[in-house]
Amino acid sequence: NALPPLNGSYVATVEDTISWNQDAGVWVDVDEFERCFGDESRWADAVSLYGGDLVPGVYDDWIAPIRDRLRREFDAMLERLLFRARSRRDFTPAITYAERILTNDPWREDVVRQLSSIRYESGDRAGALREIDLFAQRLAGEINVELMPETLALRALMLRGRELPDAAAGQPIDEQTPANVLPFVGREAEMQ
Repeated sequence: NALPPLNGSYVATVEDTISWNQDAGVWVDVDEFERCFGDESRWADAVSLYGGDLVPGVYDDWIAPIRDRLRREFDAMLERLLFRARSRRDFTPAITYAERILTNDPWREDVVRQLSSIRYESGDRAGALREIDLFAQRLAGEINVELMPETLALRALMLRGRELPDAAAGQPIDEQTPANVLPFVGREAEMQ
């Protein structure tokens, strides 16, 4: 009902199938997001296009996988942009990307470590320690959990004014990343 009269310019029909006419000359944010996702040089544009989950008020089975895929693409781009900006020591966008990740998933302790490290490397040691301390308070208050040993080790380095390990600045931490990013903490007996 919201479309202009169906004269073939917006909607294409073939037998019993109705689809959007790709030649209609209409700009669709999801299409542009996916084009940007395919071009690494346009990831920042894609991130600015992403306004949240696709049609959050619709719970049909057909849209859930599309919504999830777009969210995963968005999250992956943000994380890569964060690490790229940090490795270039471009602190302002790196902080923005980290904060956006934490807006979407506030329990990402690995991103809290990245954000804290960025603040520390930019000369804001108090801000770096504050990020970790605020996260520790939220963890303790909301889910009664302590910081991970890696986060405690990072905080200890910052308190002493030490240089952070190089590996922490460059690559996303995942299952394939070597474990030498931060000191191995709290497993001395097991290592023996």
